[in-house]
Amino acid sequence: MYLAPLQDIILSHKLNCMFYADDTQIYITLDPNSPACSTDILRSCIEDVISWNTKNMLKCNQGKTEVVLFSSRFSKNYELLPTFSFGNNTISVTKEARNLGVMFDENLISMSQINLICKKAMLAIRSIGRIKKYLSKDHLACVVNAFVIPHLDYCNSVLYGLPKSQLDKLQRIQNVAARLVKGVLKQDHITPTLKALHWLPVEKRIIFKILLMTYKSKCL
Repeated sequence: MYLAPLQDIILSHKLNCMFYADDTQIYITLDPNSPACSTDILRSCIEDVISWNTKNMLKCNQGKTEVVLFSSRFSKNYELLPTFSFGNNTISVTKEARNLGVMFDENLISMSQINLICKKAMLAIRSIGRIKKYLSKDHLACVVNAFVIPHLDYCNSVLYGLPKSQLDKLQRIQNVAARLVKGVLKQDHITPTLKALHWLPVEKRIIFKILLMTYKSKCL
């Protein structure tokens, strides 16, 4: 409620925004024919945000400000905005940014996000593997479900529609986790193991998440 007037300031510039506990995101569509006009609007908006925060005894961490230009990998829009300046700051346009734990890259191909998921999940699997001998099968399954599977499920709806080659990376992580729980060999077929654990494959987990959110939204 304290920050509610800030939204009115951003909307007065005809921009979209999103507020979090300690983060403000501003969105603008960049006109490729006149990028300077779009960046001037964004710059003016950011300066008004900083001014409002200063007047209301809040401090902006300008050093953590990031700018990302989302575009098709087949276009040359990255040349439109090499740097962005506001106030006394000039920052380079970054190629990716974190949003609620999800990495968004400039072409929205989610490669960075998938690599991050694989890294976190494999670290958890290796850690669990070190203590596996001290756990019963039921406890081992609980630990894997608590510390590995959430990495595959978190915000996985943003991965819908990605090429199979990218989703296969996540599927291999799930297969390793399943083999860890059931103690099956690498050359054994993984489908019976996934069925025994009642785990949907990665691609179907993504579809299930979207269907579940759709169902819940219709029930509200």
